[in-house]
Amino acid sequence: MQWTGLNELREKYLSFFESKGHLRLDSFPLVPKNDPSLLLINSGMAPMKKWFLAQEEPPRHRVTTCQKCIRTPDIERVGITVNKNSIPNEPRSPFVTSGIRVGSAAATTRGLGAQEFRRVGELIAATVFANGDEAKLTEIKEGVKAIIAKHPLYPEL
Repeated sequence: MQWTGLNELREKYLSFFESKGHLRLDSFPLVPKNDPSLLLINSGMAPMKKWFLAQEEPPRHRVTTCQKCIRTPDIERVGITVNKNSIPNEPRSPFVTSGIRVGSAAATTRGLGAQEFRRVGELIAATVFANGDEAKLTEIKEGVKAIIAKHPLYPEL
């Protein structure tokens, strides 16, 4: 097979499974609907969780899709560390993987409040939708630096 590009490869993948009787589904949204356990879609299977948990019946028992997922390396490249710190009043252990958790303990220790958390959320969303665009990622990194400058980790140093 001669290499021609990702779009052709994706189409061949989806067409193969369609030819075997699978229902082709569009990519689900990056921001999950009706799933409070996930901030963003970070794996191809995450949108189908409701089917695996028998919470809903799938449209067909054989499906194929090419799911868009967030690019966590980009989030880290702009200076936002994404980890599994606990969230206030979260009953589950911070070691239970349930999507991405942005560590609120570290941010509140630095003095970030609701307005800054909202801005961090906006910067994460902008990073996700930047699709690797270097100019956009550089601009987002400057926004992160501005927040950090206002809230240094060790102000006395």
